[in-house]
Amino acid sequence: MGDTDDLSQQTTLLSYNDSVRFLSNPKASTIRPTDETVEHLRFCSFIYDAIQSLTENSKTKFESYYPSEKEIYDDIQERKRAISDRVPMPPPEEMLRISLLLTDTTPPAVYVLREFTVIESKLKFITKYVAATVNETNRAKQAIDFVIHNSIVTIKSHLIHIDFNRVLQQKTATFSNIQDLSSITRLGRVDQILADIYLRKSDLGISGETDLLRLQKVNQTIRDTIFRPIVTQLTQARIAAKISLDEMRTQSGRVLPDVILFNNLNFISARLQILSDLLVTKPVLQIVESLMPQGFSTLVESDDRKKIAALIATKVLELARSNLSLPDSLIELCAERLAIESFLGEAEKQDQIETDRQEMQKLLQTLKIQKGIFRAKHGPKLLVNERVIDYIVRGLYSGIVVATEPPSTPGQRKNKSAKDYRSIYFLLKDREATARSIEQAENLYNKMEDIVLIRLLEQMTEIHEKSDEELKDLIAPAYTDRFRELIGTTYLQKLPFWSRIWYLIRGQKPSKKQQKLFYDAYLNSFSQIPNVPTKTKASATAKSQLSQTQNRSAQNQLDNKLKEVLNIFIGVATNYWSKGQHPDKQILLESINRPDQKTAANQLFSFIHAGAQSTKDLIEIRSPKQESVYAPRQFLLQNLTGLLERYQRRMTDFDGYETDDGVKVSMQYRTKDKALTGAILQLLHKLETESE
Repeated sequence: MGDTDDLSQQTTLLSYNDSVRFLSNPKASTIRPTDETVEHLRFCSFIYDAIQSLTENSKTKFESYYPSEKEIYDDIQERKRAISDRVPMPPPEEMLRISLLLTDTTPPAVYVLREFTVIESKLKFITKYVAATVNETNRAKQAIDFVIHNSIVTIKSHLIHIDFNRVLQQKTATFSNIQDLSSITRLGRVDQILADIYLRKSDLGISGETDLLRLQKVNQTIRDTIFRPIVTQLTQARIAAKISLDEMRTQSGRVLPDVILFNNLNFISARLQILSDLLVTKPVLQIVESLMPQGFSTLVESDDRKKIAALIATKVLELARSNLSLPDSLIELCAERLAIESFLGEAEKQDQIETDRQEMQKLLQTLKIQKGIFRAKHGPKLLVNERVIDYIVRGLYSGIVVATEPPSTPGQRKNKSAKDYRSIYFLLKDREATARSIEQAENLYNKMEDIVLIRLLEQMTEIHEKSDEELKDLIAPAYTDRFRELIGTTYLQKLPFWSRIWYLIRGQKPSKKQQKLFYDAYLNSFSQIPNVPTKTKASATAKSQLSQTQNRSAQNQLDNKLKEVLNIFIGVATNYWSKGQHPDKQILLESINRPDQKTAANQLFSFIHAGAQSTKDLIEIRSPKQESVYAPRQFLLQNLTGLLERYQRRMTDFDGYETDDGVKVSMQYRTKDKALTGAILQLLHKLETESE
């Protein structure tokens, strides 16, 4: 409240009538002028009249107008010519000095303002004036708001894109004397960039002690009413970033101003590097090592300069309170360097949080629109940000339920991530979404006997673990019974033959207890799958034949006849694959005619089937319930991107089924083709990984 009162007092102007009375007849005024004001009273009147005249004349042109120092100076010159006043005009510096006399009254007759603007393609602060008029007693607040607004517009349009690190970098490159550090450390900060907002002693020309006191008072008002609000608004608008040095102030016991930088993370990151470079320069290292002989100079030559700079900054701040000989500029440099590093780390963290939040919102919107099961991961392909998937999979977001392939329980997923599962599915925790998913699963099972959606929903709902009361949040009671009925139907096949017949005759389904046992067995079947490739009888035979064939000293080397046949097969396979077809063994054998080639071909297929290195240029692709097909490695590698897109699209087509209500769900049809497409995709992903 006190700050508001102070600011209110600072923005109060002497009324027009009181100002005129004071300037025309000081003795009749209640305000007592100083001797200096009396000496320059005539020119003070000129200044005040010029402000009034320019303000009045501008009303038809501008809604808000406050004359500049130059405009006032030119107007006074014109007036003096008009009245044939032969008293010489003082220089502009003198006029500025005299104008400050008008700020001496309480409240002031005139306010001196500073506005950031562009003049002749150059950015600079100009001096403006405001005084009360006949009709407007207090115009100061409007004028201050006006110059703040204009200054911020100028900063936004002209200043924030300038690389202010350049000057700091140049000074760092030539830095050789510790005494110069105080003139370097603040370069590029917003407060340093905007420091010209203050009037300087040199702006007044020849000045005395009272002039300097008056100047100090005016600058303090500018700081309180213009500079600070500009910085505050820039920070609130995130055009500037305020980096607090509170922790460093407490630690060091030194007066350290907060750091204010334009909020460009690339520039701030570059500044961190420059400050780090400055901390490992010879002048700084000399003063640091004189107090802490820890061999920093040697470390700088052999270790990461940025890391050593952080260590130096930390050590200097630890010594700052007890060792007063350390220069304030060095303390400030160390404090800023550590604070910026912390700020960038927090900014990166917040940026990641915001990105994840947006991804989560996007996912929730998708789930709300889809109102069904959504596949977030399929093989190596992620449809959602990986961090968001991990967050949900671990059960940290209660609004979405999860299913995985291989299947898992919530307890098993607590320390898992997206990388641990082949596929991951999400469902919005919403009764309507669950009901629709159950209908889709039922529809799919009735048409295709596909149990995929049913098993996914068993995972998501935890229907075998939770009571009906616990399930109410996710499934409407009517749909709970319906879903249990559907699950029971799928487990009928698990019953012994005569039990199944008996259940069918009586129109019964397996009990809840039986369903849980079957589901647990289903889960356990995945946890018991060994993590090594199964050795089939065929592969063992092939390897035996391979061993018999390879009786030369150099293993995996083909003779000329086998090479000839291999090259023929590669050519045929390339021709078929270029047309989008997949040649099997029979097609390849039809490409050779000679008996010796056919004999060699049988040996060659044994090599290929056993995975011999010498036949790696022709790859066997196996899939269930179907003859193996063969692919030329070189063709796959040369067309990897296009083939991946083609077969991923084809797999998506296989996985898509449109229900009566227009919702696309997972399904299995044309099982052989789908299995082959999956096998091809798996091979392509393997080649992609190998080629990286």
